[in-house]
Amino acid sequence: MRTERNNSLDALKALSIAFVFIWHLRPFQFIINDSTDVTVLVIAKILRDLELQLSLTAVPIFYIVSLYLFFQKSGGVKYLKKRITKLIKIYLFWVIVQNIFFIIATRQIPNFSWQLIRGLEPSLPLVGDSVFYFLFNLFCLTILAFLYQLIKSDSLKIIGACTVLIFCLFYFEASCVSPIFFTILSVYLLRLSSLKQFIS
Repeated sequence: MRTERNNSLDALKALSIAFVFIWHLRPFQFIINDSTDVTVLVIAKILRDLELQLSLTAVPIFYIVSLYLFFQKSGGVKYLKKRITKLIKIYLFWVIVQNIFFIIATRQIPNFSWQLIRGLEPSLPLVGDSVFYFLFNLFCLTILAFLYQLIKSDSLKIIGACTVLIFCLFYFEASCVSPIFFTILSVYLLRLSSLKQFIS
């Protein structure tokens, strides 16, 4: 069965991609570095802070869209195996490419560690820290989403969702945007699920 594309999800993905580009390109940094006018510097600093806060929402948006699609398409263990296999292939390919680049650029073999497995290392010359942590996290979140679907009790689902929400709020405490974003999203999802239960 073929599902129809959701333009809202496409817009969210496009917004996330734009935020990722803004995060890595840091366009306002050039204005800050080159200008001597105080007004321009103040405006550029404000825009830079806004840019950073908005960019921090890119990865959580990717997670939310991916998990939403997982819940929409989930067909049990068979779909989970297919999804996990796909994520592992993508993750292994990019981690291997990254490590080959690291070995060529530094002429060193990266230390095997938990950080390496999670995709946080090695830091690459001219590029910086590894960015493949999100694939490892998506792998873990997909498994948690599948386990969440197995819970039959509504009260246990609410307790589980609230526990994850509280963990996220504390984990993303350093960012002003992420806790607000997750709170609004969680309230929306809880209302949506209670509305679906009321209708059925």
